[in-house]
Amino acid sequence: MPRRLSPLPAMNSLRTLGADHTINYKTHPNWEEEVLKVTNGEGVDNVLEVGGAGTFEKSSACVKPNGTVSLIGMLTGLESPSISLMTIFNLLRIQGIFVGSTEMLTQLISTMETHKIHPQIDKKFPFSQALDAYEWMAQAKHFGKVVIESED
Repeated sequence: MPRRLSPLPAMNSLRTLGADHTINYKTHPNWEEEVLKVTNGEGVDNVLEVGGAGTFEKSSACVKPNGTVSLIGMLTGLESPSISLMTIFNLLRIQGIFVGSTEMLTQLISTMETHKIHPQIDKKFPFSQALDAYEWMAQAKHFGKVVIESED
């Protein structure tokens, strides 16, 4: 079974969800070096890159040759990430992931219901506290989804 690594701050929650190792990017700003230490210099098969241009180079630095960087978000901004010679010579596969259509969402919901898969919810806010929800997300302390509920 492949080891799972995560550079997220919610260490204990990730371990309960199946991560073998966790690396806190706040205490290890050069988290890509920690990934290489944990994998004995080998690197990982896949990085789910949510940061974008600000973290793309770190993600590509810790993926093993012929590994994949899956671009799923752009939390550090919309500017284009630089692609270094290291990325090119490492023969990385860069895979973009998009949100999808309404039909795809319907299929996803059906599959989740069938297999009893539930999203990880960090915190719920009533609609009247929507600004608090956005402030909570801006602090980047959440692990999982931040939900704004209707007050009907």
